[in-house]
Amino acid sequence: MIEVNIKIENWENYQTKSDRSKRWVKIYNSIFDSANVMGLKSAERWIYVALLVLAAKREGDIKMTIDMIAKRIGVRPSKLVKSLQKMNRLVQVTNENGTKVELNSIKNEQILRVKNDPIGNTSQEVPPKTPLDKNKNREEIEESVANATPAAPEESQKEKNKFLKPALELAEFLARGIAHTNPAFQKKFNVEKQRPLCGELLKKVEKWATHIERLLRIDKADEVEARMIIRWLYLGTTSDSLFWRKNILSGETFRDKYQRLIVAAIKDSKPEKTTGGLVI
Repeated sequence: MIEVNIKIENWENYQTKSDRSKRWVKIYNSIFDSANVMGLKSAERWIYVALLVLAAKREGDIKMTIDMIAKRIGVRPSKLVKSLQKMNRLVQVTNENGTKVELNSIKNEQILRVKNDPIGNTSQEVPPKTPLDKNKNREEIEESVANATPAAPEESQKEKNKFLKPALELAEFLARGIAHTNPAFQKKFNVEKQRPLCGELLKKVEKWATHIERLLRIDKADEVEARMIIRWLYLGTTSDSLFWRKNILSGETFRDKYQRLIVAAIKDSKPEKTTGGLVI
């Protein structure tokens, strides 16, 4: 993975006070007069604004891998690189030695290795294409693709077991989050009084855990980040969190919409207010 330092040009224009909170940036309407910004395509302008928000916690410098930055702002690494090439007057991209990074020199295999990864994580190589049976469901296809690279059976099972416990914990956390805001779900399963879980609710959570396990193992989602997304989803009072909590009612939909949830959570630049406690 390629680690870079992205420095926002004229950062002082976005953080005019030395004691300003690092949780937000200030954008003046004069940005519409900037040929460098308005010369970008609409999607590229969004990426630039997302970089500003990401840089707010890092005093104008983003020191991360290309792949991690792409994941944080919800775009593919290849799209991020192309956008950075067009932002040469808005940002400086250097390596750890302070030398300017020639983005054209980034090898395609390092950017496209996550071709099928929905959240732009590069820790997994794209396996060779294999014929897919049209009768297979999505989960079977994903398993066949994920295991296309030869590996010892015991290693593959060990890898799955590695994510099983955190997946179960996240699935239970998700269930308690849903019960916290969904009276019908709470009434049906009586979640708050089930410690530990049992019966029908336990079966449901175990089923959700299979999807979350794939989120962690195949999609390479971060466990701590996933827990933060769930907490934002069911405790936040922003319009985005209120909208998404009505649509995320299972482990499967949580995985399917995970990329969009990350983007929505990042857009909420102000500290979230909470509606109460959620304990697991």
